[in-house]
Amino acid sequence: MLEQVVVTESFKAIFNEAIAFIKSKSKSFKTLNQIKLEDAYAKAANVENVKTIWQIDKSVNLNEFYHPSTIKVLDQLICVDSLNIFPENGKIVIQGTAGQGKSILLRYLAGVNLKKGKTIPIFIELRKITEKTNLSALIAMSMSELGINIEEKDLEFIFSSGKFTLLLDAFDEIPELCLKDTLLSIENICARNYNQQIIITSRPGSDIQKVSYFSVYNLQPLKPPDFKPMLQKFFDDEVTVHRIMKALNENNSTITKLITTPLLLTLLAITYKTYHKIPTQLHEFYENIFHVLANRHDATKPGFRREYKSGLNERELEDLFCAFCFYSMIEDKSSLSRQEALSVTKKAIHFLSINPISEFSFLSDCIKNTCLLLEEGFSYHYIHKSIREYHSAKFISISPIELKEKFYTIATSNFYKYRVELEFLKVIDEHCFYKNFFLPIYRKIFDDLGISTEYREVNYQELLLDSKIIFEKHGSEMLLHAFAFSERPALNLDYMNDLHDKLLNSIFKLVRKFEINQKQSEHILITEIIKNEGLEDEFNIIINECIETMFKRYSEANLKFRSKNELISNMSF
Repeated sequence: MLEQVVVTESFKAIFNEAIAFIKSKSKSFKTLNQIKLEDAYAKAANVENVKTIWQIDKSVNLNEFYHPSTIKVLDQLICVDSLNIFPENGKIVIQGTAGQGKSILLRYLAGVNLKKGKTIPIFIELRKITEKTNLSALIAMSMSELGINIEEKDLEFIFSSGKFTLLLDAFDEIPELCLKDTLLSIENICARNYNQQIIITSRPGSDIQKVSYFSVYNLQPLKPPDFKPMLQKFFDDEVTVHRIMKALNENNSTITKLITTPLLLTLLAITYKTYHKIPTQLHEFYENIFHVLANRHDATKPGFRREYKSGLNERELEDLFCAFCFYSMIEDKSSLSRQEALSVTKKAIHFLSINPISEFSFLSDCIKNTCLLLEEGFSYHYIHKSIREYHSAKFISISPIELKEKFYTIATSNFYKYRVELEFLKVIDEHCFYKNFFLPIYRKIFDDLGISTEYREVNYQELLLDSKIIFEKHGSEMLLHAFAFSERPALNLDYMNDLHDKLLNSIFKLVRKFEINQKQSEHILITEIIKNEGLEDEFNIIINECIETMFKRYSEANLKFRSKNELISNMSF
């Protein structure tokens, strides 16, 4: 029996007001009278139905497992329970690490707003952007699902109505080739529609955080008090929850410090449910997930061995999936068209010489037997981006040394793109990680600063020489446009390096004063601002605290690497 759709009064009122506004702008929208409110509401409400790594066989309503998220605003923690906590015309980036629940939060906010908000939420998955389907096309398609058939050229009527909120999910998953155009499109919407509310989620370090229209708020990590209420939503019995909590407490703070995201707590629950043990390192949360999900229906069937449509055994299927993830990573894809998925599969098959019955049979096994890959229409996407990232890293860790060296060399100049993979490789491919990636990039920093065996103080003028703040004229005001740091490696190599972000945060505070006092300038040297404001000591402290921490990390890693190399050299066979 189908569940009856109950349209809320607030949705009725806002939707009718939106339709009236759009119709007033053009005679071509006369057919909007024919929209059924129940259909529009039901399609919009579908945003709350998701597949998760805990419940992979069918979609569930996120309210069954959602745990409240908090953001930090200045020094205050605020529970994100509705869009009402943000300004009605706010341009907001909610920033969080892998698995921190950004997408679920945005879907939750869409659902809440649908029931009792002041606007109609338009939820867009930015991973669906392609060279053929841009942001405007996705927004127009979302409007069409509500029954509002509108061309891209007429989207200004939507933005200017004040009746819609744009919720743009996962900016970091936009394909690199489409990034520049998408960013420009978002900036144009902001520039032309002051009252349009836009909420975007992203991992740290994306270009959207640099856009001056947006305020950036950090999602707060999970804390131990969050564990029990979340676990109670996974398990029906209190006994299991109690056992997990007891195991966590017995591990003191080691494991609890690792569990900072809802995804990691979910993976812990999956691991415990299957193996009755608690992971102790980051990679352990992921390493058995393929086996667990591939065999989730067979645990109660002694002696049963599942046959896969591809004709592969489980080991071959997992190895091929790892290679599939690796080639997806190379092509910067977390969402693939059918043709792209086939192409990536062929490359993986060719590299490993593992031959399934067909490419489609392999994809079918990944979708139906593991559910780590989901099929949606004519495209495929990972159930979570970190699944691709872990299995890519695993593939690299067991690959020939030539492939490893090539990857690490490329990663030294593009470590933001491979940041999560590198975090896994730091543990599962430790020796090669330090030899080919970590030690070379840190050595470059300290060679440039003239620091060898002993640390020396670095002066802010020495480091920030020629670094400047660039402003752009908007009307009668000069607004922040960009930071142009000098080419010093310490400022540009930001892997495990807090210096860049700490300097940016401190400089941002100075920019406000600069805008007031120096409106006639288009750029100013950062060293000049620091000197004029009498902040030389403060910046010297920030710089040296960060660089000295990096130097200690480098020295410890170098000592460990040399010791292992010496042991290898002294081995006799």
